Amino acid sequence: MRSVEGKTIYEEKVRFPLIRGVVALFAVLIIIFLVMYLYQRISGEPGENAVPLWFGLVVLFLLALFTLFLANLTTLSIKMTDAGALVGFGIFRAGVRWKDVRECRLDRESSLLSAANWGVSMGFTGRGFRRM
Repeated sequence: MRSVEGKTIYEEKVRFPLIRGVVALFAVLIIIFLVMYLYQRISGEPGENAVPLWFGLVVLFLLALFTLFLANLTTLSIKMTDAGALVGFGIFRAGVRWKDVRECRLDRESSLLSAANWGVSMGFTGRGFRRM
């Protein structure tokens, strides 16, 4: 990430309530999974189809990791300074200095290969790849 420290010209935070709902849903699913898993382990005889300890821990870890990743996507931060621009979702950030900006124009191209999202990404246009 490049430093874009300087006097702030513009700053905005865009929140996504739908993502917050998905994060809450996954948090509830993690709790339900953990309760069911602990019940199976504590209740005594696990039976023939018991979930192995390692598998339960791996699934729980992956669910928690995915939930934390989604929680990072709940707010888009945009900051413009006199030195450059900084855009990011949570811990994922990208900055660019104004001296490194070659061109700025309204993007009228739309395809499956171009960026169809908000934030910072790489996209393909007829002229090649570009950071958006």
